Amino acid sequence: MEKMETDVATAGRGKRAVVQRGVTTACLAAALLPLLVPGLSAQQPAAARPAAGATTTMPAAPYVRPRVGTRYVYRGFSNVITSAKGWRVEFRDSLGRKGARIGLFISDNPAEPLTVERGSLDSLWPLRPGATTTIVTGRKGFKWQWQLHVVDTETVVVPAGRFLTYIVEGVQSTLVTVRGGAATNATTWWYAPEIGAVARVMALAAGDSGKSAARRAELLAVEAPAEGRKKR
Repeated sequence: MEKMETDVATAGRGKRAVVQRGVTTACLAAALLPLLVPGLSAQQPAAARPAAGATTTMPAAPYVRPRVGTRYVYRGFSNVITSAKGWRVEFRDSLGRKGARIGLFISDNPAEPLTVERGSLDSLWPLRPGATTTIVTGRKGFKWQWQLHVVDTETVVVPAGRFLTYIVEGVQSTLVTVRGGAATNATTWWYAPEIGAVARVMALAAGDSGKSAARRAELLAVEAPAEGRKKR
């Protein structure tokens, strides 16, 4: 798996791992990160929002492609959207590395794009509690299965602010490998519809050696494209 900062997933190594998240047990990990997506909107005044950690009723959140040029800033790195077509979004990180996402949650390598062989993201989006889908992807003899599930809503506080979010849990497992080293990774995303971005992401990856690594990132800011800022 590539570094989580690049958000590009390749064949991992290891077995399924589970991490405790707050009151519930969440499967966390996979090629993560900067979970980007959608357009910007004004933030709701903090006083009008529920306390952090509170579960609240939210309208279903449709998938909205991010605008090219939008920058998503996390501690230590950032991603800028370079292309957004259909479900696929490509970006470049602060070190110049390229990455991609399919439907926001499925990581991809733009140099060797995945093919979606089975399943539909229409079963997951619009996001709402209980929505679920299973996607099978392939590339050069490898096959991976992604199981995605919207488990709840939650109010979270990150450096970028306080947001109402949908909690989406995903498990990526290797179905077919041509070089060995099958893996099962897990990731949990807190997606904030009001800013069209993932406010928080947690991931856990385990290797064949039995060692595991947990990582977490929180949103610092979402910056509109330069041309959009000039018009204001």
